[in-house]
Amino acid sequence: MSSRYFIGIDPGLSGAVAIIRLDSKKFSVVLIADTPVEVVKKGRKLKRQYQVKKMVEVIDNLPLDTVVFLERVASRPAQGIASMFRMGEGLGIWQGIAGALDYELKWATPRVWKATMNIPSGSKKDASVQEAIKLWPMWKDTLLRKKDHGRAEAILICMYGVKTSHVSAVQVKE
Repeated sequence: MSSRYFIGIDPGLSGAVAIIRLDSKKFSVVLIADTPVEVVKKGRKLKRQYQVKKMVEVIDNLPLDTVVFLERVASRPAQGIASMFRMGEGLGIWQGIAGALDYELKWATPRVWKATMNIPSGSKKDASVQEAIKLWPMWKDTLLRKKDHGRAEAILICMYGVKTSHVSAVQVKE
């Protein structure tokens, strides 16, 4: 059996990417990385913005049968217009990159992937971190900071994709 790759993406500026490879019914985490961003000066303020070229580099060079599971984010009443615009920008950039690389793109709505991955509705971000650590305890050190919830969510989105693709693993390896 050849390797199959799954990518999970939390598209925000504080988001992340997880890549999982399935080989002979054994999973391994290939990569967990924060979304590439840079800080630029806009007027008198410093702002974070997406580094598109580096975003491409993170998921480039994988087989064409790679499947990308991208979180389909939507605006929420408590969020500001500017932050939701940036979130939508990230979503569109990741969608464009997946399309340009000719990867299959599937959507993961937060409500559905969280329910599938045992994250209670309305829970805090640390619930995603705890669930990701349960699945991949060997990656605990990459999930220690408070801001690492994006990494945890990328892992869980990726595993949601694996589950909904009806792929099962005999064992997890590193």
